[in-house]
Amino acid sequence: MFSIIVLALLSLSSLSNGFRISNCGSPAGSYSRILISGCDDLNNVCVLHRGTNVSMEIDFQTTENVVDVKTVVHGTILVVPIRFPVPHPDACTDPNSGLSCPLNKEGQYHYKSTFPVHTKYPAVSLTVKWELQDENGNDIVCFELPAKIR
Repeated sequence: MFSIIVLALLSLSSLSNGFRISNCGSPAGSYSRILISGCDDLNNVCVLHRGTNVSMEIDFQTTENVVDVKTVVHGTILVVPIRFPVPHPDACTDPNSGLSCPLNKEGQYHYKSTFPVHTKYPAVSLTVKWELQDENGNDIVCFELPAKIR
């Protein structure tokens, strides 16, 4: 019995060391779930492997009517934010995003995106900031997570 309790405590301890997704403020909405392929919850950072594609899913709710949704991604290295291009920045016209605009106030939505981690990217530690913005540049979803490009 004691060994089961110790094993359970060790499991909980390692889960608490997983990488943290932080909300960076979203006046036009909020997210309830974020899934990122290839990110191991047991690591302190999300490891992004060069030459691969990463898939992401976000469940979110809007707090206002939204006409258009843009995807904006930055990687902050030290203190310098660098904009990362995404294949389909207009989420409303991306047939794979799962979104159909306009979005209704207090609507529940499921967003999907796949983006390449190019081989030309340097192997570096960074903070990824992912935003879904409305037509006025207000964040519907904004989160940050620690990552490493390998």
